[in-house]
Amino acid sequence: MRVYTIGRDRTCDYQIDDCIVGVFHLQIVVRDDRRISVVDFGSHIGTSLNGRRVVGEVMLRPRDELRIGDIVVPWQRIVGLSGGVADRYKPVAKPQNRTAPWVWGVIGCLAFLTLCFAAGMIWLYVENTDKTAAIEMQQREITELKRGLEVNKNTVQELRQTVSVLHEERQSLDTLVDFYYAENNNLREKLKATQVELEAEQNRVHLDYDINYRY
Repeated sequence: MRVYTIGRDRTCDYQIDDCIVGVFHLQIVVRDDRRISVVDFGSHIGTSLNGRRVVGEVMLRPRDELRIGDIVVPWQRIVGLSGGVADRYKPVAKPQNRTAPWVWGVIGCLAFLTLCFAAGMIWLYVENTDKTAAIEMQQREITELKRGLEVNKNTVQELRQTVSVLHEERQSLDTLVDFYYAENNNLREKLKATQVELEAEQNRVHLDYDINYRY
């Protein structure tokens, strides 16, 4: 019985230098009775036989196609079914490196997170813009209120000045009225005194008349 190991490790009988291939991916068993089987070592990406995943040990037929992902494994040449036994030891060209599926998954996750972050930043920008507009509007309203208060304050000051002037004018009028009342009283007193003097003078004249002409 002969066992052929296939994988990414250099010690494998058939090395496939690709990141999707396991270090020791699978083995092909050739029995003494020329029956050939494939055994997958439980790799993550697995091994497919004619489009079906290999589970456990599966027998191979000469026309079966063995794949690891998109890589076709030339198992017939490895075990010497074609090209002679020497082909199994011929240096194998390394296939072109492929990006592992998990790498694309990581890239997709990063892209999704980037989109979410960008959407969040846009949402925050819109929210901040709305808040900024609301704050500016409130500030304008406060400024208008302050201006209105200043105008009212100036109006109150003008009214106070007007009231003060009217109060002073009223005091002046009260003083003038008091003066006129005092003058009026003086004139009345003088008038009474004059009337008394006139009556006294009339009495004296009558008395003189009576004395001179009657007697």
